[in-house]
Amino acid sequence: MRFEQAKDIIRHAVEMHKMIENHFTSLSARSEDTRLKMISDYLVKREVYLQAGLKEFEEFADKTFDDTWFKFSVCDAKFKKLHEYMETMEVGIEDIVDVTVQLYRCIADQFTTLAMEAEIDEVRDVFQNIADMEKGEIKKMVRNIQMMNEL
Repeated sequence: MRFEQAKDIIRHAVEMHKMIENHFTSLSARSEDTRLKMISDYLVKREVYLQAGLKEFEEFADKTFDDTWFKFSVCDAKFKKLHEYMETMEVGIEDIVDVTVQLYRCIADQFTTLAMEAEIDEVRDVFQNIADMEKGEIKKMVRNIQMMNEL
């Protein structure tokens, strides 16, 4: 664990989603399975969307609560697992959904915890909104991938 400013924690979430985007871009480029390619491309678009939303929160945080500090731990173990799936396995759709859901939950759980620890209302609200956004994306992603998988 390390101490981070609120805006840096949000920046880490943006970076995490960029890493996920890069993995799915790579998977799409090397996949010959049409369905897997379609799902990977969808997930790339979702990651870009999430990064844009988080950057808006980051800009707000940068202007609003510059001096707010938290003890923070990133989801390194989950990212290592994603990297291993993408680099060493024949990746299936179920694998992608499983690892991506774990990553989103990790990010959401961290922001939920940070929201509960926040002493400033604005910080609490921003962190809770990010947690809710991540949780909502899990539901959307799973539903949309199931629909694509049924095509």
